[in-house]
Amino acid sequence: MKKVVLSIAVLLISLRVYSQSVVPDTVGTIRFGIFIGPNYANLQSVNVSTTTLINNNFGYSLGVLMEYALSKHFSVSPETELSYNTSSVIFKYDNYSIRYSLYQVNLEFKGHLIYKTGQSKLRPYILAGPAIKFLMRGVGANPYISMDFGIGLEHYFHSFIFAPELRYSLGLQRITDLASDSDLKFNSISMVFNFK
Repeated sequence: MKKVVLSIAVLLISLRVYSQSVVPDTVGTIRFGIFIGPNYANLQSVNVSTTTLINNNFGYSLGVLMEYALSKHFSVSPETELSYNTSSVIFKYDNYSIRYSLYQVNLEFKGHLIYKTGQSKLRPYILAGPAIKFLMRGVGANPYISMDFGIGLEHYFHSFIFAPELRYSLGLQRITDLASDSDLKFNSISMVFNFK
């Protein structure tokens, strides 16, 4: 009898998990997922002097997400992301230079508001929301606050949703701990592949 009850319980749990990914968005629908993708650091400065060299470069990010449907078209998506970057800045002085590797490893917490259109298997969407970055290795303001903007396309498959997404993260703070006159801001462009 215990085996029968256990088998039925496992079957019901697996059906519930399976149905989570194929049910269309209705109020209260919750989805969990993972994401991975490349990013490009885009350090920017208003007053770049000839003695400052900015080296923007590629990295990658991965993380977990949750999406909660507020309506057919709106949802909120908190995310936790681990990102790796290879950008740096070099300050040249008379007899020496100093190189800083910026935000090599970060832990980010994001909160996106998503607006989806359409009702088919392909649903384009836009997103926006704040992000806070905690430095784990490298140099930079800690914590660092930014704002994310992006577009994406959800594709509903039989048992999961695949959603490629293009994001721009706009830095809202100056990185002032490098030099007293530094007005550098850490922005990034990401191509994220979501699996929900």
